[in-house]
Order: sequence, then structure tokens, then C-alpha cells
Amino acid sequence: MKRLCAILLGLMMLAGLCACGRRTSPAPAPKTPEPVTVITPAQPTPSEAEVVPVSSPDGTTPLTAEELNWFGRCFFNVVPGWGPNRFLSCAYARPEDMDLAAVLACGPEGGWNVTSQERDMIAAGGTDSVVRIPLEQAQELMLRYTGLALSDTQGVGLDSLRYLSEYNAYYRVGSEAEAAYCRILSGWHTADGLTVLQYDGGTVTLRQLDGRWVFVSNVPGRSA
Repeated sequence: MKRLCAILLGLMMLAGLCACGRRTSPAPAPKTPEPVTVITPAQPTPSEAEVVPVSSPDGTTPLTAEELNWFGRCFFNVVPGWGPNRFLSCAYARPEDMDLAAVLACGPEGGWNVTSQERDMIAAGGTDSVVRIPLEQAQELMLRYTGLALSDTQGVGLDSLRYLSEYNAYYRVGSEAEAAYCRILSGWHTADGLTVLQYDGGTVTLRQLDGRWVFVSNVPGRSA
């Protein structure tokens, strides 16, 4: 019996020694989750989004921001003294009735280079404000932006200009004329093919003629 107890006691001690000698491995550190990148689709800039006028008539199509930008930067305001901006200088319900003296007032490039002989012939006196408006270039301007020759109009305002047949040119003498820029605010296309633009000085109407824009009417000072 004593021998059996001694054997059991030895076995228990041996088991304890084995347990004490066993090495334990540390628990693995938890993995850090990888960051997640959230990709948000790019939002359109104001110039890419469509701009709808505050008051667009029923049955019309508002111009997009791209169209408004084109009219403001590529059609108007390119050569304010001799180009589309000149057709905003007076009021007319049809192009035949526009004030030609106002439209042609600034003259083309180089119009200020008037010779002393020309000044004497038109009796310019002592004023420095004299502008030459060659008839050929006046015709080109009108045909380009109205589809009309000067002879197709009512000739409004031409009697206030002086003409020299020797130079085939009109002359504006006296009052200063300034080339004005404009800011396009809104616009729309109509069902009958017209394009109406509201700018900071009024409302102008255009149409397409042989692939170019020509003027139909201009109402300064208020919106359509």
C-alpha cells in the first residue's frame, strides 16, 4: 500500500514539473484594419451646370451655362468698338430701323487716323474728335451682323455723319463714342428659331442666318 502511494505521489510531482517547464507563447496582436478610401464623384462646377433664367417664358428652352459663356466671351466683348457690341448702342424693333450713326460711331481700327486734308474737307474745325468710317467696312459690318446692306435700311442717323466721295467714307465729328462691354445674364431659344439674351443693359434678340448670328431687335434698359 505504501508503495502504491509513493508511486502516485511521484507521478503527481512529475506532472507538476512538466507543467512548470512548458513555455507559453504570447497571444498575437490584433491586426490594425486598413484605411478605407471613399471616392466621391466630382460635382459639376457652376459653368458646367445648366443655368435656368429666373423668368423664362413658357415654350422656350433656357440657354445652358456654356452657351451664355460663349455669347459673353466669344460673340460679344471681343472687339467692343467695331463688332456685335455696337448693335447694343441703340433701340430698334427691326434692324432696318437701327440708328446707323450710333452703330458706326466708334469706327473700325485706325479710324482716328484722319489726315489734315480730310479734316479741312469736312470742316472739322479745331476738334480732335474725328473718326473715319470707310463705306466698304461699314457695309461689311452691317452685312455680317444684320444681313442687310446700308441701302436696305431706313438710313436712320446717316444724315448726322459727313461723307466724302473722294475717300468713300463717312466721318463722325464732335461727340465722343465709347466702346461698351456687356454682361450676359440669361437667355432662351424660342420655338420659331430666335435666341433672346438678357444683358446688363437690356434685351437683344438674335437669329441664325447662313451659319452666323444676326441681330433682330434690341430693347435697352429693360428685360423682355
